[in-house]
Amino acid sequence: SHSYRLGEDTRSVLKTMGDIQIIDTDGALQLALDSADGITIEGVHQEIGKCTITLNGVTKSINTTWTLVPGTYLATPKRQAVFADPLSREDNESIRRLAKVVYGLKSRDSKAVSYADYYHEKLKEGRINDWIAPLIEDPKIYLPEALKSWQSLEQGPEKDVIKPCWKRLIETSDLFPGHSVGYEVGVLGTKIPDIAFFPPNISKPRAAEYEAYGDCKGQSWSGTSLSELGQGIQYGHRILDANPLRTHVYGFFTNNSLVVLIKSTRSRETPYLVHWDVSGALTFGQGMATFFRLVHEDSGYLPPPTVQSRLVSIKGSLGQGRTCRAYLADCIGMEVVAKLYDCNETVIEDVRKLAAAKAAMQGSTGVHACQIPTVQGSEDRWLLVTPAGIPFTFNTIRHNHIRKLVSALKVVHKAGIVHRDVRFANIFHLITDGAVLLNDWGSSIRSESLELVAGCPDRWAHPEIRGVTEAVPLPKHDLYSLISSLGDLIAPGVSPESLAILLRGAFQAAEICNYDQVVECLVRLLQH
Repeated sequence: SHSYRLGEDTRSVLKTMGDIQIIDTDGALQLALDSADGITIEGVHQEIGKCTITLNGVTKSINTTWTLVPGTYLATPKRQAVFADPLSREDNESIRRLAKVVYGLKSRDSKAVSYADYYHEKLKEGRINDWIAPLIEDPKIYLPEALKSWQSLEQGPEKDVIKPCWKRLIETSDLFPGHSVGYEVGVLGTKIPDIAFFPPNISKPRAAEYEAYGDCKGQSWSGTSLSELGQGIQYGHRILDANPLRTHVYGFFTNNSLVVLIKSTRSRETPYLVHWDVSGALTFGQGMATFFRLVHEDSGYLPPPTVQSRLVSIKGSLGQGRTCRAYLADCIGMEVVAKLYDCNETVIEDVRKLAAAKAAMQGSTGVHACQIPTVQGSEDRWLLVTPAGIPFTFNTIRHNHIRKLVSALKVVHKAGIVHRDVRFANIFHLITDGAVLLNDWGSSIRSESLELVAGCPDRWAHPEIRGVTEAVPLPKHDLYSLISSLGDLIAPGVSPESLAILLRGAFQAAEICNYDQVVECLVRLLQH
């Protein structure tokens, strides 16, 4: 296995910074931090992965919220990844699966570890609102026949009484005419709601196929349990995540006496966050009548997305970009990145730009290991591309990755194309063959064109194009943003001033587009 080491130049700069140092079992510096920033064990885990952290022989990593005090800490990985060469097919698949799990955890819209934490988190973010449901004078108008005599429904424990009651109602009644209603039939995340409403041509709904949902509670339930409310809002989140075009979904919790209603709604503006309206505890008649009225009028349901008649099954969010939202998805057994744009014109433009970049790369020699996304299909606002990589970390970036990236930039620059957003948010690792994926060509442009500045964020942008409205994109701008973002990757938490010192040689080489010198300066910062 490879032990990650920073190069001598990097260590000499970092050792002068921060009163907290994290070293590995070989004594190599991994992180230099400032205790004034309130660094926690969890924060260290996010940077270098799960590990056991000790100070003077005492383990400190049991409580992840513990704040580090000044000192030198030893980080021992809980699992050491093995990068043997060559890897077997089984090893490659195992690494790929683990990497996807890690990326999924990093990219999800929550850090909560329980349903109650999830509720508190969203409440603190201002995304949960009190919902005053409209009163209905005669609930029987909207209730299905089987619920019109709700006063006679059984009362008692959840498992022994309420759940069997709803199972029997679903099996013997038509609760939602023209639609299917199932009992414990479709998984949402790691749980299965007791009651699922879904289209009639489906036997077992996936998250994208839920029209609405419900869950049973016991007689002692008061409608105020944060754990159960957290579970309810997460159901709605899962459903909306599975179909990014859908705007809302309704759900309910009940113990046959009280009902709590939940409406999950996706914002129509970036960053398209989900927020919730949660009612107080309503009487069964009022609550269920309101639920059925709302679902009948507009359940919010939309069929799962398709591209060229192929079903696209969304598996998770990959993040929000400047022009689109990206998702990891499955399309007829193929893993794809599904990009959802604001309009079809942008899809067409991005397809054209990808084709130009691929043509430039295919006409070159020796740089094919740096890949450009391949278009697998497009329709309306959707674009499907492959492959789906994973983000680099300072534990996985290697000399050869830097060489491939800079070589690829040299080729596209020679073809007159400037990427305009070369940073590690758009650079991915393809573990199965060790290749690099240079993604997000939506900002790319011919280098001689005057262009409105909307590419790389100012944090990583060349000083010439910060704070200006128009600029001529130049190859050196791509090299600068690559170098700047690499600094953040290999030296997280270091100040911009210190990074400028660390990367001075590379920046100087970028100014004159000396690609070989850029590579030489950058690889000195890494020692793998």
